[in-house]
Amino acid sequence: MALRDQPYLPLYVQDYLTDEKLNMCSPSAQGVYIKIMCVLHKQDTYGEMTLFKQKDKQSESTIRNFALKFAKLLPFPVEVIFSALEELVDEKVLIIDGDKISQLRMVKDNAVSQARSKAGKKGGGNPALFKQNECNQYKQGDKQNTEYENEYENDNINDINFSLLLSFLDTAVNSLPEDKACESRIFHDAVYDLLLEQGYECKYEYPIQNGRIDILVILPNDELVAIELDNRTPRSKNILKTEGLNMRFISILRDPYPNKSYSQFNIDGVVQYKKRLTGSLETVEEYEFYPFEEFWNDYDKKVGEKEKLSKKWDKVSIRDRKAVKEYIPKYKAHQPDKKFRKNPETFLNNKSWNDELIPSGAQVKPKGVTIVQSQEIFNELNGKQ
Repeated sequence: MALRDQPYLPLYVQDYLTDEKLNMCSPSAQGVYIKIMCVLHKQDTYGEMTLFKQKDKQSESTIRNFALKFAKLLPFPVEVIFSALEELVDEKVLIIDGDKISQLRMVKDNAVSQARSKAGKKGGGNPALFKQNECNQYKQGDKQNTEYENEYENDNINDINFSLLLSFLDTAVNSLPEDKACESRIFHDAVYDLLLEQGYECKYEYPIQNGRIDILVILPNDELVAIELDNRTPRSKNILKTEGLNMRFISILRDPYPNKSYSQFNIDGVVQYKKRLTGSLETVEEYEFYPFEEFWNDYDKKVGEKEKLSKKWDKVSIRDRKAVKEYIPKYKAHQPDKKFRKNPETFLNNKSWNDELIPSGAQVKPKGVTIVQSQEIFNELNGKQ
């Protein structure tokens, strides 16, 4: 098995602890170094990374260009990686040669592994690896990765890139000051800016068939990740609109509940802005009480812009939701013909669940004076008794 296919990193503990060059670097640089080794472990050329494309060369500084490229794969700000790379390159822990950066021990181990592999193919070996040709001569067939192994390897890379994105978001989002989370739009813009600063390729409010994705992230391996920004819990409509699309889903919660599990949701990752964890008296169960879809079906007059109405419903308090749920059956009984019921938007805007339902057969007292009273006033004004 090639070194890059192994699920672990061959780390020589004694060499690592006693490496004088590495020990000259700061603790921060040593921490970044471990992450860089993990990335180099998965490269096509084991232990090396190359600046291939023009988009990888955004600066005249080669170190900064590598910092920008590593920043797409590591959960650290660009400047932290840049500072660490300067130390690691100065101490020759990592070597930059032209457009290539490498860790010499990893490169050497890879050369030894390949040499041993070739030697094994030339002699001896497992008889099962040989096949007989028509001339009764034997030659050893090269073992190729199966389709399953290639797919597994690609999935491994996808998982690494996705995990790094999720780790970055968890750190970066929680570094935002609270004034950046006071409103959903400000929070949305702040998260988008964080991703751009980290070097991720992003699309803002990306249109899809069923609406828009708040932020679409394109990972270095071209995998697509949908990011939706919600308030307290992931919204079902945001989950549903990404179903059937070939992308993973991350929900970022601006005002989450403490100790809430999201295992019941069909999502790949949740990031909580922990500075706004609420200690509200409302429980999670109460918050999830009577969701919009239930109201929409119960009211049974499906007119108006559903997405807009859903946002209005999110602002309805728990107490009012309970009142709405009790009111709707009475309202429908009072007005069975749905075309005469108020449109859902009017119902929500006017808080119509607080209106009194007057029975259809009830006599309503007219306001003002009666006809008799009017005649008496008229006679009095004209001097008639």
